[in-house]
Amino acid sequence: MRVLPDGDRALLVELADNAAVLRLRARLQARRPDAVVDLVPAARTLLVIVATPADLPGARTWLAGVLGSAGPEVDVSATTDAGREISVPVRYDGPDLADVAAELGVDVDEVIARHTGTVWRVGFMGFAPGFGYLLPADAAGSPDAESASGGHGLTVRRLPTPRTRVRPGSVALADGFSAVYPAASPGGWRLIGSTDHPMWDAGAQPPAAVGPGDTVRFVVAAAATSTDTATATEAPIGPLAGASPVTRATAAGRAGAAVRKLTVLQAGPQTLIQDAGRAGQADLGVSPAGALDRHAAAVATALVGNDPGTPLLEVLQGGLQLRAHAELLCAVTGADGPVRVNAEPVSANRSLTIPAGGLLDIGPAVTGMRYYLAFQGGIEATPVLGSASADLLSGLGPRPLATGDELAVGRTRLTLARPRRPLRPRPAEEGDAVVRVRPGPRRDWFDDAAWQALMDERWTVTGDSNRVGTRLDGPALTRVREDELPSEGMVTGSLQVPPSGLPTIFLADHPVTGGYPVIAVVVDADLDVLAQLRPGQGLRFTDGALRVGAGLQGSVNRIERAVGSLFRR
Repeated sequence: MRVLPDGDRALLVELADNAAVLRLRARLQARRPDAVVDLVPAARTLLVIVATPADLPGARTWLAGVLGSAGPEVDVSATTDAGREISVPVRYDGPDLADVAAELGVDVDEVIARHTGTVWRVGFMGFAPGFGYLLPADAAGSPDAESASGGHGLTVRRLPTPRTRVRPGSVALADGFSAVYPAASPGGWRLIGSTDHPMWDAGAQPPAAVGPGDTVRFVVAAAATSTDTATATEAPIGPLAGASPVTRATAAGRAGAAVRKLTVLQAGPQTLIQDAGRAGQADLGVSPAGALDRHAAAVATALVGNDPGTPLLEVLQGGLQLRAHAELLCAVTGADGPVRVNAEPVSANRSLTIPAGGLLDIGPAVTGMRYYLAFQGGIEATPVLGSASADLLSGLGPRPLATGDELAVGRTRLTLARPRRPLRPRPAEEGDAVVRVRPGPRRDWFDDAAWQALMDERWTVTGDSNRVGTRLDGPALTRVREDELPSEGMVTGSLQVPPSGLPTIFLADHPVTGGYPVIAVVVDADLDVLAQLRPGQGLRFTDGALRVGAGLQGSVNRIERAVGSLFRR
């Protein structure tokens, strides 16, 4: 057992096998302090994530105490979500079934017999909400090694080129695991069948049909099984996907009320509803999501007197035009660019009034990438798993805004008590940006030359960067280990290095697990810098052990104090 550093908000516990991971998770769950927001099991590791960097020393002490406490190991079956067991009917009609049989040197009937004859246990969740990685229940560990495959005889390779789309309900095999795709998505696993059994429902409690430690048995489905459920889940996972964000908001108890609303005249390249995100649900396969530039979002929120985490708009590169149907108080922060009300230039980073019928125009960003637009009272949207944030990887939450959408704005009793004044947040980076990093949990997979290149070279942000990750171009980082890394939990800010040697920095919509080594992790306070980097912009890394200022939370607290006196109830 090893405890590895994973940035300034997490620790990665490395264990012998998945059974040990589930035992430790059960022990930690029973004694978990409030500061520990996520326990993320994976093939051979357990990721412990805390709320803020200030919580990490206490979490380290707590973890050491639990690991050092006396007492026998806890039996997995007695400590995992009430020992749920589900039966999944399968039509063995997958497009890869014959190829799987050929690779294993058996006939199709034998593949089916092995699959239905194996009792499977959910080792961990990842890739997408509700996607469970299933191991043979009698396996001692991760099935990436033949000796740990539990004797099921179903270890096959992934497809050399992943499919661009896998149907929801597809039953699959890869690398000794089995799984059921909960929603339509790309995928490289071998498809052997299909099921109508729903694996994910964001409105249910719990939303995932299975969780870590649960048991799954596959059975041959009757020929007359309906396909209605599979057809109904063709859409992305999020229940608001495809609906105008205001549609659900106005339906939820607002009938007959006078609605303070906005009409989207131009949506720009990408405008999303965001809030503080979905921390604490990574063990379901759910990304944290939330505003990428938390500092700019906090400034906008404070400038209109909203509570922290009130939903607002994240506007990529500008190009947003909104018509107000009532007088509204708003604030624009983040990227720098022209902002106009009724064609008249106005200052960003301060409270602004849009008159009834007025037009707000946020022009193309000159520096930075993302504006944040807050309205007093907040943007109304139905929360999904406790958050109104749009998660582009999983499809949870409202879809991106489109021209013609209407948005409802909440009501508030706040009024301005003092003259409005500008409040300047941290400016968007110009020229080469600099962020601090700490060695990642897999620093030892790389030689010193790779680490030196990471720290000394200028990296360039590529055009395919997005809310999932910032992709970088530069010198390829070489490994000293070429074996496969079993999937393990990932934190926001992880620099994951694929076989190309070119790192990707995971951002808020990142997958909760990954299979490439993490050489370094960006410190929490510097993540906001990444949200504003433009394609082609340079990025340099520096030693994250250097302490600079009070960090993100201290900065946000100062902002809230500075503007708190501007409002009265």
